[in-house]
Amino acid sequence: MRLRPMGDDGPIASEVSGVERYYTRDAWTWELMALTRARVVRAPQGLKERLQALFKDALARPRDAGQLVADIAAMRRRVAAEHGTDDPWAIKFVRGGLFDVEFIAQYLQLRDAATHPDVLDTNTIQALEKLTAADRLDQAQADHLIAAARLYHNLQAVTRLGLSERFDEDTLPDGLRQVLVKAGGAVDFAALNTKLLDAQGRTRALFDALIERPAAAHARLHPNEDESTRHGEDT
Repeated sequence: MRLRPMGDDGPIASEVSGVERYYTRDAWTWELMALTRARVVRAPQGLKERLQALFKDALARPRDAGQLVADIAAMRRRVAAEHGTDDPWAIKFVRGGLFDVEFIAQYLQLRDAATHPDVLDTNTIQALEKLTAADRLDQAQADHLIAAARLYHNLQAVTRLGLSERFDEDTLPDGLRQVLVKAGGAVDFAALNTKLLDAQGRTRALFDALIERPAAAHARLHPNEDESTRHGEDT
């Protein structure tokens, strides 16, 4: 509930017109990133169609590409500051992990949906496929990101089901180790570790190329602007 518009001070429920007004005028970039994953769980058909149209319209509005990439890079740094880790089995938060794949897909959708609305998809892998089909993402880059996403999802599913505590390779049960090897498409656990580290290294390199370096270039041109100042709030 804390993630609703206006946070703890906001209403628990909003009229559709209020939601539309918020996402077209006031939403922060990270909220639009989250909106790329929004799905209507249950609603009368008319309301469902209205909400889906609202989401698509909000996501497909033209944006300043430089400021957008700067906002997303800043958000990733904030996530790293709070949850950063060097553990490759912290699949969600480690640099080059699942968050980086999702951030790339969300950035490219927000950047290009105004001219290519068909790139929008709530599923990360399908969004990457659509971005490639629309020539908004290089095929080789997409192939890696899709393979990495599948690897991360498979391994994360196994660890979430099989472990109640933090991943510890030294105490990992043999049965679970074998399941992870199979889920990761590797010949043994050492090969799986190598495959995971390689995927994370290549993903981080792509994140740097697609987001970090363009964001740094934008920052050099606009040193005093960030998302908090554009919203008139303190960092």
